[in-house]
Amino acid sequence: MALNSLNLNHYQGLIFDMDGTLVDSEVAVRQAVAPWCEKHHVDLEMVLTTGRGARFKDFIEQFTPHLDCQHEVELLEQAEADLAHTVTAIPGAKSFLSEIKAQQRKWGRLQLLQIVIMQLHDSPQQVYLFLKY
Repeated sequence: MALNSLNLNHYQGLIFDMDGTLVDSEVAVRQAVAPWCEKHHVDLEMVLTTGRGARFKDFIEQFTPHLDCQHEVELLEQAEADLAHTVTAIPGAKSFLSEIKAQQRKWGRLQLLQIVIMQLHDSPQQVYLFLKY
């Protein structure tokens, strides 16, 4: 989307959901989760489909409630971090952010949980969100 097609004059800043909006981590997630699924006899495609956008904790509790969830989350987070080099920018994201900076707009990225907390603590007039769901 071309930034000049958006009227940003009404916003104090922009907050983005990172994955699927600015970056694509699908390869890293798949490569991190695949060995875990194989080890625990869980269907990879089912985890990727039902767990899309979810935290590791969510699908661990759903598919393997007998496991030590915190330990498994730590293992998966480390596996994903080790694959950070496979994360790529969404086409157009870099130029979009450059244009936002050129227009001197504040921007940041938050995860959904952080956004909910922010909405509870700040007045709605102060929170403006452009998020891709």
